[in-house]
Amino acid sequence: MYYVYPSGWTGKLLAAMVEYVDGVCPKLVDDAVFGSGLLDYKEEILKTHSIVLLAWDKKSGWNDSTMQQLVMKLQKFGIPYEENAMEQYALKVVEKLKANVLSKGIRRCVGIELGGMAEDKHIGLLDDLLVEIFGKNVLILYFCGFIESYKRILRKIKNNNIPALAVCLSPYDLAMVDFVDVLCKVSWTLKNPSVKTIEIGHSMSDFSKMDLDQYEEYFDDLCIASSDFYPKTKPQMITCLKSGYLAFDRTCAELVGLGSGGGGILFDAYDEKEFYGMLPLIKEVLKEYKVRFRARFFTQGSDWKQSKRVIEMLLQNPNFSVDANWKMSLESYRDSFVLVCGATTMQYTFPLLTLCPSLVLSDSLGSLSENLGVVCAKDISPSAFLKIVQEIEANGLIWREKILHYRKTKCYNFGNASAYLAEFIFNFLRRKYGTK
Repeated sequence: MYYVYPSGWTGKLLAAMVEYVDGVCPKLVDDAVFGSGLLDYKEEILKTHSIVLLAWDKKSGWNDSTMQQLVMKLQKFGIPYEENAMEQYALKVVEKLKANVLSKGIRRCVGIELGGMAEDKHIGLLDDLLVEIFGKNVLILYFCGFIESYKRILRKIKNNNIPALAVCLSPYDLAMVDFVDVLCKVSWTLKNPSVKTIEIGHSMSDFSKMDLDQYEEYFDDLCIASSDFYPKTKPQMITCLKSGYLAFDRTCAELVGLGSGGGGILFDAYDEKEFYGMLPLIKEVLKEYKVRFRARFFTQGSDWKQSKRVIEMLLQNPNFSVDANWKMSLESYRDSFVLVCGATTMQYTFPLLTLCPSLVLSDSLGSLSENLGVVCAKDISPSAFLKIVQEIEANGLIWREKILHYRKTKCYNFGNASAYLAEFIFNFLRRKYGTK
């Protein structure tokens, strides 16, 4: 019997890797779950002479302090363990997948990383378009860094009968993969020098002031959404692709027919501190408007415990609602005429998708174009904030025209970014292998 400890998202990832390699579903040891803790399994592990596989992703450094404490716990109870299990099984996963790929005899092989954020919206429609272009003459390999992504993509492969394989693998182990022609990534991690690597990432990020050449060991090509985000200093080692933001393709298709510019206000707080800064403003505008709060409980976890009580009180007002989905609901876009936020790329995403402005709470002007919204001080008084909101509502048509003009003149391939990147990959593979 196999045991994986602890059973956080890294533990679930390791368990899936073990199952893929050895065909055995390991038991997850979780001290936070009654009956599933290390003490509960202690006698069983020792009696069967089993070894605990530590879900320690050492390359990431994310949970080093926690893992060191768990190692001390295992040593205290005399339980044998393997602290390098993540890397060992990563190697085994890559070796098994490589053998499987070679056995299929398909020359064109494209890898796509699924990082799990917002149901993997960042890859847009890329995989669907690659299959549409190549048909059975391409093999897509999904590298999943999140167990939910793995389950979701397995369903898609089965239901759509697409030429693809999927495995779980930490983003920090992608450099082990040397048998794909192209790898499209969302994480900023080391690449394999022999594989053409395209960074899709969150291309709504502003790269205009970055020195991208320092990331030449991470990727070869970088997707960029807007001319405003294009590097002012052209990198020498990295090619910037004027692809646009792939995630827009999927969301645009989903928003068709829903309309936009509803009568509500959408608040998006990145963390609990930002929420409390917004709280007086929420209470003020609730007197006149419907308010939807986009709660990022999924990123901050237990840090929201205190504010959840406040949110529960706000929910007693019928004009207040919460969107706590990992991927923001389409209704939140549709029902809002303005987004109130802080330091998040949603300040760009919301107006470009809805043609309604953002109202950014910031102590500095930042990089938000005046054609996409308004920037005001974090400590703005509730009454002054309400006045700005009222002005935005009154000038809705003017904002729509300004944002639409920005989208047409500044955004690369809006709604068609996936097609751009699919064609880029097609041309690369055609140069490498010829036509068919």
